[in-house]
Amino acid sequence: WLDIAGKLLLSIAESRNLLIAMIVDKLGDPNSGVGHKVAHGVVDTSDRAASELEKLVFTKNCPLRPMRFCLNVMAQFVFSKDERKLALKIVQSYLLLFRELVMTERVEQTVTSAIITGIRRAFPYSGTDYAPLAQHIDALFVLANTASFAQRVSTLGLLQNLITKGTPASFSDRWYRALYQSLLVSPKHIPNAAHLTGFFTMIYKALRTDSNSARVTAFVQRLVQRCIYFSEAFICAVLLLVGELVQTNPMVKKLLQNRPIETGSSTPAKVYDPKHRDPQHCGATNSTLWVLNTLTRHSHPSVVKLAVLILFGEELAFDSHPLDDISLSNFLNMFVDAKQKDVVDGTQVRDSHSKGNDISLSNFLNMFVDAKQKDVIDGTQVRDSHSKGVPVFRRAVHIPSIPSASDSYFVQA
Repeated sequence: WLDIAGKLLLSIAESRNLLIAMIVDKLGDPNSGVGHKVAHGVVDTSDRAASELEKLVFTKNCPLRPMRFCLNVMAQFVFSKDERKLALKIVQSYLLLFRELVMTERVEQTVTSAIITGIRRAFPYSGTDYAPLAQHIDALFVLANTASFAQRVSTLGLLQNLITKGTPASFSDRWYRALYQSLLVSPKHIPNAAHLTGFFTMIYKALRTDSNSARVTAFVQRLVQRCIYFSEAFICAVLLLVGELVQTNPMVKKLLQNRPIETGSSTPAKVYDPKHRDPQHCGATNSTLWVLNTLTRHSHPSVVKLAVLILFGEELAFDSHPLDDISLSNFLNMFVDAKQKDVVDGTQVRDSHSKGNDISLSNFLNMFVDAKQKDVIDGTQVRDSHSKGVPVFRRAVHIPSIPSASDSYFVQA
C-alpha cells in the first residue's frame, strides 16, 4: 500500500494533499516497521507534510512512538533562506509541544532529544525576531521558575539552545536568572542523580561561555553555599565544577583570597547579598569563598581532599563519577560483594564457614536467620535454656511487624 501511495504521490498532482495525509497517518501504525518506512519517505515532502505532521503530533492522547516518528521526520527537514516562515512555524510547534509535554508530565528522553535537535536545525533559519516566539518563550519561563526540579532542568535545557550570538541580552539575562533561582531547590525535591547530571552539565556549559564575571562569581558563591544542605555526592560534583572554573576564570580564582576584590573606583565596594534575585547585581565579586574552610572539616574524606586542593590552588584529579560512585548503594555494595575473611595469628585466611564463596546479601542475612541464640556465662558460650521458638531475625522475615525495644530476643541479638 505504501509503495502504491508513493508512486501516486510522485506521478499525479491531483489530491496530493489527501495522499500525504493518508501516508502521514500511517506513522501511528502498530507495526514499527511501517512507521520507519513512512518516516523515510515523507522527508522529501517537507513543505507539504509539515502541517499534517503537526496535526498528528497535537492529536489528543497521541502515543509517544508516533510522536517520536513525526519529530524525527521534522528534524530532518532541510531549510533554505527563502523558507523562513516554514522554519518559524516549525519552531513554534516545537515550543508548544514541549510545553504541553512538560505540563502533562510526559517528558521522555527520546522525544525531548528530537525536539532539541529540530530546534537547533530550524532556529537559525527562522530569523532574528523573537516577537513571534514571545508567547511560547514566556510560558516556558514560567515553567522554568515554578515547576518541579525535573521539569525545570528540561525546560532550561531547551531554552539554552535558543541562546545564540544574535540573542538579545534581555533573553540571556532572563535565562541566567531562572538558572540562578533553580539552585535554591530543596534536596527533597531532587528525584535521582540522573537529573543532577544533566543539571551540572548545563551549569558548566553556561558558566564556561559566560563573559560576565560578576554573574559567574555569583553562581560559584551560591553553589558552594548550597553544599551545606546536600549530600557528599552533590558536594563533590560542585567542588569539581568550582575547581575547573578556578583554573580557567581569574575572577573566580580571586574569590579564594581573603580580601575584597578591587573594583577600580573610588566608591566603596558593594556588600554581597546572597538573597538577590539577579546574579549580576548581588555583589559576589567582593566576597570570598569562606564555605570552603567549613568543607575542609567535613566527615567525608573526598570532600575534604577536594576542598583543600581548591584552597591551595592545586589541579583537581578525581577518577570516578561523584554522582554515581559516591552514594549509599555503592558504599553498601562494597561490603555485599566482599569476601569473608578472618585473621589468625596475623595472617588472613579464608573462614571455614564461607566454603570458598563470596558473601551475597541473601547469605549475609541467612547468617542471622540460621544462627542459634547463645549466651555467655563465665566466659564460655552455652545454649540459652530460656530461649525457645524462632529467633528474632527469622521472625522479622516472616512477620512484617518490627519487634519492640523491650523484646528480650531483640535486646540479646
